Formats: sequence, structure tokens, C-alpha cells
Amino acid sequence: MTADEELVEELAGLVPGATAIVDAGEYEDVEMMIEGVQYLEPTRDTYGWDEGELYVTATVDQETAGGYGWVMCEVSIVSKTDRGEWRPPTVEFAEEWAGNISSAEEADDPYTDWTGEQLEIQSSHIVTAEATRYRREALRATGPVRPQSMRRLVMIDAVVRYVANEGRGDVWAAYEEDVEEASLSGLLEWLTAEGLVRLLEEEFEAVFPDRVEMIDCTQRVVRDVLHQLRYFRS
Repeated sequence: MTADEELVEELAGLVPGATAIVDAGEYEDVEMMIEGVQYLEPTRDTYGWDEGELYVTATVDQETAGGYGWVMCEVSIVSKTDRGEWRPPTVEFAEEWAGNISSAEEADDPYTDWTGEQLEIQSSHIVTAEATRYRREALRATGPVRPQSMRRLVMIDAVVRYVANEGRGDVWAAYEEDVEEASLSGLLEWLTAEGLVRLLEEEFEAVFPDRVEMIDCTQRVVRDVLHQLRYFRS
């Protein structure tokens, strides 16, 4: 499977509420919420190819759109096949109004009456809809001005809650086998520093794939974080 096919397959598997973080053209780490996915696999018969198509609709937040000067928050990602081979997926942002339109008031439908350059996706991270909820709560709580140690604590707390509430990973499975009734508070009491490191290695990237550099897994830091989590979740 080629890299383009892998990306198409990953995008086709998304559901509304998931998050995609993409680099394309001059735009880096653009985070968008998936709104809808239409996917048609290519088929071939004696008459030739019935080509496949992928169409993903998404939105960015107002801050992102305003920062880039985009006219709307809507985003589209598309890919089609050529004789059954997927072309590289491209993303289009609402960089300007289409035609002679100069404002949302002049548009018949401002959600579709925009245009932008079709940019090939250079790299991407995908966060499932389940993980997105924990991610967004943590990012709202930290904001841009909190100390890095606080941001790290909030993000690790989000990952631990994601693991416990969604039943994710080998560390959670080992904990469930070791207790009669599993819970978030019970997991925190059961975890050792080494166990928390393994949990983060397993699941941190599922929630924060673009912030892996935030995690310091030295024993002192992990012990301090585990103590803080136990205190705040007790």
C-alpha cells in the first residue's frame, strides 16, 4: 500500500467529531474537526474503471480562520482515483470568496461559495472522535499562557482519563485483570511510575500526536505527575 493509499484509508475511516491535523503548502499544524465523509471505492469490470472518490468536509475554529485571513471556517479534503490508483489527497481552505462575491452577505450560501488553492497534504495526524473530546478539554483548560509543567499535567490527566473511560491499552488491561472493580481512581493508585510511562508510550500520541515533545518521561517528573494526579483525583 502506498503512502497516498494509507492516507486515503485513514481519512475514509473518520467519523464526525474526529480531528485531523495537517500540513499543506504554507499552512502547518492546521487542526480541523471532521464534519462528514463520503467514500466510494474504485471498481473494475469488463467495461473499464468506475473510479473511486473521497470527499471530507471539516471546519477549523474562528481563531485559526481569522489568523490566516480565511473568509470561512469550512475546509474540504478530496481525492480521486485514476484507473484505480488514488491520487494524493488535497485540502482546500476558504482563502477567498468565489466569483464576484466579497462578503458572506452577498453569497447565496456562504458555506460553499468560497474557494482556495488545492494543496497536497504533506503530513497529517488523526485523532479519533473518542480521543478528540479529551484532547479539546485539555487544550481549552491549558490555554497559551500556562506554565509548561501545568500544561503537561493537564494533558497527561486527559490521556489517563481517556485510557480509563475508554478501556484502552495493555496497561489498562493488566490493571483490570488485577482488580475486582476497575475505576480511574483505582488505576491511579495501582499505577507505578514505570506503569505511567508505559501508559503514555501506548496512548499519549492517540490524543496529542502533535505534542509528543511535551512529555518528559524521566523518573522524577513521572513520579511528581503521578502524585499530583492522585491528589487532584482523590
